[in-house]
Amino acid sequence: MHIKFVNPRMNSRPVDTQVKFRLLPPQSFIRLAAVTPAHHTLELADENLEDCDHDDRPDLVAITLFVATARRGYDIADAYRARGVPVVVGGIHATCMPEEAKRHADMVVVGEGDELWPRLLADMERSESFTCAGSI
Repeated sequence: MHIKFVNPRMNSRPVDTQVKFRLLPPQSFIRLAAVTPAHHTLELADENLEDCDHDDRPDLVAITLFVATARRGYDIADAYRARGVPVVVGGIHATCMPEEAKRHADMVVVGEGDELWPRLLADMERSESFTCAGSI
């Protein structure tokens, strides 16, 4: 399965610089990549570092959400889902607002994603619904 990790562009305030967003990349994707079985291929699209193409069709899109990235993350998730690509969201915003996140994703991970990620992938490979504890 080809998995695309997406770090949505953060909302900028007039006092913010792009250096801020480049110095603080999310560690979640590093942790998820470390527990992803080797037979999957991974791709990272970080909108805070470069313009990203979201017109592709990976097998799964995983988006991490913070308050400052939620709106953009939901827009990306909605676009992929409209093309039939499954989307999973996680991160602190999804953990705090799972019902809101569920409106834009097929799966929402609540809590530590690296603990649930291998089972989520295994469930998808078996074409089962995602039923891990910690998800909604």
